[in-house]
Parts: sequence; structure tokens; C-alpha cells
Amino acid sequence: MKQFISIVSKMLLVVVLLVVLFAYAMFQGGFVSWFLFYAFLPFLLYLIVLVFYPLSHWKLERKLSQTTLHSGESLTVSVTIRREFPFPVYYCIVEDYVPGTMMKLNGHPNNYDYLSNPSALFQQRKVKRILFPWFRKQFTFSYTLDQLPRGEHTFHTVRLKVGDLLGFVKKTHYVTLGEKVLVYPSKRDVFIHQALHRNEGGSAPVHLQRSKQTTIVSGIRDYVPGDRFSWIDWKNTARKNKMMTKEFDVQRDASFFLILDAYEINSDKALAFEGSVEMCASLVQQFGRNHIHMTFLILGESRFVSPVSKEKEKQVSYQLARLEPAKSGTFAEGLQQEKCNVASGGKYMLVTTSLTLSLQESILQLIQSNNQIVLVYIDAQERIEATERQLIETLRASGVVVNVLTEKEMTKHVFEVNT
Repeated sequence: MKQFISIVSKMLLVVVLLVVLFAYAMFQGGFVSWFLFYAFLPFLLYLIVLVFYPLSHWKLERKLSQTTLHSGESLTVSVTIRREFPFPVYYCIVEDYVPGTMMKLNGHPNNYDYLSNPSALFQQRKVKRILFPWFRKQFTFSYTLDQLPRGEHTFHTVRLKVGDLLGFVKKTHYVTLGEKVLVYPSKRDVFIHQALHRNEGGSAPVHLQRSKQTTIVSGIRDYVPGDRFSWIDWKNTARKNKMMTKEFDVQRDASFFLILDAYEINSDKALAFEGSVEMCASLVQQFGRNHIHMTFLILGESRFVSPVSKEKEKQVSYQLARLEPAKSGTFAEGLQQEKCNVASGGKYMLVTTSLTLSLQESILQLIQSNNQIVLVYIDAQERIEATERQLIETLRASGVVVNVLTEKEMTKHVFEVNT
């Protein structure tokens, strides 16, 4: 209905101009008045054709330089417009609506300088270009989106706006193109200082990398940087003319859990939540690289559980890329429900952005079942007040290893975690 009214109003404007000029020529007479009428007649006829010219016949195509990338990287988008009939169009304004989920910047890792003020990273991205097609049947423009945030982003609408040289007639047309791009969380190396290994004789510090048994050879594989010199299989290396290492059976500990808090957060902790997602993605990569068996859980709107391994790393990254905080519930409640699924004597590494009294009580209950707890708490330095400090001291006094990561730790190129 709006489009019909717009066409009628524009047509009336053209008719009025034509009638005015014709009346002026009839009543005024003379060469000048008729010259004005005939000189403007081609423009008026062009306006009439432009009013009825169908923009719906234009074919649009949006191409993305890549459909999967990591946060902080750049994406190049090309929009191509094709039409069959080369009708002269003076100008065309093309506006590609950028998804609202892309309005955050991710200048990894320096973006964590704004942990206390994540709104400073908000940027209104607008993509609008003016083109002059004239008689061309095809024309293209490109643009680049930098510092992309994590998430699944969907492009939708492209707006076309054309008009005549004098600005009397303007037409607008919307085209829906549904391309998607998936931005995975960034990953960093994680330096894990040491882990506690419980046995009947008590607790003793050992490195997590030692969880791999090197007594039973299960096969051979290509050498990768980081493999021990003693693992090299010299006989097969000489036979295949490339470095080969022995593959050993891995000691598996089914009671080792990495748990991410994906419950509702305040808007001022949005960047801290992104940090917790990046931390878990980095830990999954590190544990898989070191052949350390553990189970990764996301507690939030929907429960996600997966073993950590190189084979499962892509699946876990996909879940983390699309993860959004739950609208209701708390991490403490999720832990209360989850502890029923794990036998006593397990190891828990909890990653959260909120430290509350109820969470402290849930952690202390896990400790009572002879569980080892490592807590990774991510938040801005200025938001860690006396209440949070008291909770941290209580947890540490109870045997919990608490890692507090603020702007200083999050902006490093390597995560450091005490376990």
C-alpha cells in the first residue's frame, strides 16, 4: 500500500510539472516559453519511466571472503548488483545492514583493557555507498569489517535507493540476502604451573603433562613440535625419511571436569564473559594438545558436555562460538544439579565471572565430597570489592585454588593458571 501511494504521489508530481510548463508556454507564448517546455520534455518523460521502472528485477549477490574466522580478525564483504536492461540510472545508494551482533569491537587481546567499561568497545557499523550505474548492467562494491566479535552473525537486508538527476523522483527497494558467518573465540597458549594429584598417601604437586603414560607403545605418528626427543622412532624415521614419534596409551581420568559458567550476566560484565569463553577455548586446546583427558561442560540455558580431545576440539569450538548467556538461573544452582553426576574424588576447574555467597557454598559442598577445585574468576579490578575478596580468602583457606584474572592478566598473550 505504501509503495502504491509513493508511486501515485511521484506520478502526480511529474504530471503537475508537465502541466505547469505546458500552461506557461500556452499563455506566455513566444520562443523562450516553448523552448523551456520542449527542453524539459525529455526529462519529464524520463521521470515518468523512472517512476514505473521495477527495481525488483535487479539481482543482488553478497559474497563473504570467508564464512568462519576467529574473533579479532577481519571480514571482506562484496555486494554485486546485476540487471538485464541497461536503463540509465544517475545514482544508486546501496546500504548493507550490518548485523547488530557485530556492533562490538574485538581488538584482541587489548580489548580486555575495557573490562570495567565494555560499552567503550561498541561501534555503530554503517555501510553505505553511492554508485553511478548509468547504463552498466553490473556493478560491485566491497567493504571490510575489522575486529569482529565472537558469535554467529547473520546478514539480512540490502537497501537500494535510486533517483533522477534533479532529485524529483526517488525510489527505494529492499532485498533480503541471508548469509551467515561464524566467528570462533580466539585461543592463546595456557601456561599451567602445576596440578594436584591425590592418592592414598596424600597430595603432591605434579605437572599435568605427566598424565600421559609412556610405557606402552600403541603406534607411531608424524613428529609435531613439542614431542619429546626420547619419543622419536628412529627406525621408522629412517624408513619413511621423515621424523616419526611413538604414540603411547594415555592415562584417562574420567573425573576431571572443566566447567564454564554460562548463566545470566549483567551488561557491564559482557566483556568478562567473552574472556571466560576464550579461556575455556584455550584450555580445551591446551589439554587436547597435551593428550590430557577431561570432560568439558557448559552450564547455562542448555547443558553441553563433551570429552576434551583433538577430535572433539572443533565441536567444542562451534558450541563456544554460538554460546549466549542463559536468561535465568545461577551457576551455583547448576553446580548443585551437576554434582550428582560425578563421583567423589573428582577434579573440577570452574571458570566464572561472578563470585557470590551461594557459589561459595556450592564449591564448599563439592570439597566435602573429597573433590579438588580450581576456580578461575574473571572480572575487572575495580569491581572486586571487599565482599569478593572475603569470599576468595575463604575459598583459599578451604583448599580451593583461586585464580583471579583482571585487566593485567587478560591482556597478556599467554594465559597463566595455577592448579
